[in-house]
Amino acid sequence: MTVFAMGKVAPTTPGTPVLVTADSKVLAGRVMFAVPTTNTGKVYLGQPGMNKTTLAGVMRDFTPAQVGPQDGAVLWTADGFFQMSEYAVDADVAGDGLLVTYWLP
Repeated sequence: MTVFAMGKVAPTTPGTPVLVTADSKVLAGRVMFAVPTTNTGKVYLGQPGMNKTTLAGVMRDFTPAQVGPQDGAVLWTADGFFQMSEYAVDADVAGDGLLVTYWLP
């Protein structure tokens, strides 16, 4: 497998989700979303256009690292690929985000 560490994906304005990538050609067989220890508020993973207030389009909310053990999620597929441009990140605090890593078989 080949690993690609994208680094932190974070919105500059809370309530305005940012795409993990705008490139629809980026595909992954496995994806890991992890909370950096520097986050101070909740972060949300969801579909583009999600609403963190109503949770419409939100797949997962992540607590800040200071609340407890670091939170994260791993998604994988055995028979296909994830299109990375179908995922977005939003946050309660500007600059908070998720570390995104993906693998290709």
